[in-house]
This record gives sequence, C-alpha cells and structure tokens, in this order.
Amino acid sequence: MISSRKQRYAGPIGQSDNALEIGYPDVFQVGIERELFLPYIGLVYRNQATGGPTYVAYELGYARIGGVTVVSQPELSFGLSLDRTVFVANLMPPVDPRRAAPEMIARITLRNTARPVQLAYPSGQDYDLIIRDEKGQAVYQWSQGKTFAAVFRNETFGPGQKDFLLIVRLADAAGQPLPQGQYVAEAWLATQPRQFAASVGFEIRHIF
Repeated sequence: MISSRKQRYAGPIGQSDNALEIGYPDVFQVGIERELFLPYIGLVYRNQATGGPTYVAYELGYARIGGVTVVSQPELSFGLSLDRTVFVANLMPPVDPRRAAPEMIARITLRNTARPVQLAYPSGQDYDLIIRDEKGQAVYQWSQGKTFAAVFRNETFGPGQKDFLLIVRLADAAGQPLPQGQYVAEAWLATQPRQFAASVGFEIRHIF
C-alpha cells in the first residue's frame, strides 16, 4: 500500500522530500517491508525482513537512466570510451585510401560528484590520447604536430562532468590503414603531475 507520496529520503545519491513510500503491512518475518521510489529514477531504498528478528536494507548507489542521465553517490572518476571494439579497414579493390582506414570515436570523461579537485595544467592543452600497437610502439598521438599556449593554468573542478570527443582516423603517416592486430588507446588529462589516465584495448581487422 502507498504510505506516503511526500516521504523524505537521504541516501548515497542525495536527498529528496518527494519520495513515494510503499509499505507491505502483511509481511511477517520474511519479505519486503518498505520501499522508497524517486521520480524519474525508480527504486532507491528497500527494507526486507530475512527471518526472525533479522533485516537487510538496500540503497541505490548508482543509476544510468536512458543511457544518458547518471545518478550516483559522491565519486570521482576518469574514463575513456570507444565506439567499437573492432575496427575494419576495407581493402577490397579498387582501394580508396581516403575511405579504407576506419575512424574511431573516442570519448574522454572526467566526472566529479564529490569535493572539488585542483587541476594544474602547464600549457593550454587539456588532454591527450595515444595509440600503441602490440609491441607497445606509438602509432598515433593526438597532440603530435599541434601547438598550445604556453600558459600555466590552475583549475578547480567539481561537481560536474567534462567530456572531450575525438575522431581518430586509424591510418599511418602516409594515410594507409594501420596493420591488423591488437591495439591499446590511452587517454589522460594533461595536468602536471599526471593525475588522471585510462586505457582501452581494441582490434583492427582488414577485409580484402
């Protein structure tokens, strides 16, 4: 039964005065006794009897709604996401070098829902990304050939989220597709010292 539509909730993901409270008055010794739901999020708390005088409680600590909205307890995270795990180079004749090399979409994310953090940048560069082959040799670096302002910057970040989106053509200096094999993409914030970094493995395949 509905116990309240304006119940106060305080937990890992925050506070609300607008929780829907559901009670289960017929439960005895074993079963769910109480649940709280938040608008647009869903279940955030459950109290459950586990037999005799014992109880267990569950609270929501993280949620991704619709693939876009993220709700979580206070946290600091840095990540690298690729749009695919396997990238295919089309080498079927006639080969068009402008289209043979596949493109990678890489997203670099710094997310902070905890206390603000201090970021010190020695230049105008915010981030970098490098790709290494199976031997550990660098075959691509985003910052190569770019120039950045020679200015030291201090930035206070959080709470909030920063996203950087890169489109990388998986080709060598001559424009030819990178060889088949396993690769690792590594991204980091260009702070000094380096504080945040993440890497993701992927594969390049050729079709003839």
